[in-house]
Amino acid sequence: MALLYEYPKKNISGQEKIALAKEKIDERKKVNKMLLKSVVLLAVLLILAVFVSVVWLKVVLVVIGIFSFSTTFLFASSIRLSLDEDVYVKIYDDRIESYQPPAIGVKKHLVKINYSDVIESNQTTMGSISFRLKNGESDSIYFVDGATKKFFIENCYDKVNYPKKDYIEYPDIEEEKDDPDYSWKNWKSF
Repeated sequence: MALLYEYPKKNISGQEKIALAKEKIDERKKVNKMLLKSVVLLAVLLILAVFVSVVWLKVVLVVIGIFSFSTTFLFASSIRLSLDEDVYVKIYDDRIESYQPPAIGVKKHLVKINYSDVIESNQTTMGSISFRLKNGESDSIYFVDGATKKFFIENCYDKVNYPKKDYIEYPDIEEEKDDPDYSWKNWKSF
């Protein structure tokens, strides 16, 4: 029941807290700027659609404008939810707890998963880790921070039956460096 990892870290210095707060403020400014650009683009396309006389071109302009705004809005709302102060992930040696933003909507929810209840786990196409539990239910955790997800996979993959891949590591071979074809200096000798 020991805490292995926590996001966001609670025991950081005052300077680090100030730096994190500044990063969050800058990120919020970027999101607001992105939304403003999207609203302006939508307005321009809608005004342009009013003045165009060809019907199919009107429809195309309106669809492009609405699609562009809706994707930007969804992207911006997911970034805003990830910057929320209440969101956290705690990785223990026997369970994981996550108070996370929803995929769609406003209400955050708490997910607690005991490793002993997990039959198997895998990664979804959206980057969440999905857990199939012994009681027939399934649950997933969306990791706001990539480092937290990496820590969880590297340290708890065997406890949650996650299919961790063994990557091939190629050693640095010194014999190839002695080969004259290896060096760019010898390119004229061919």
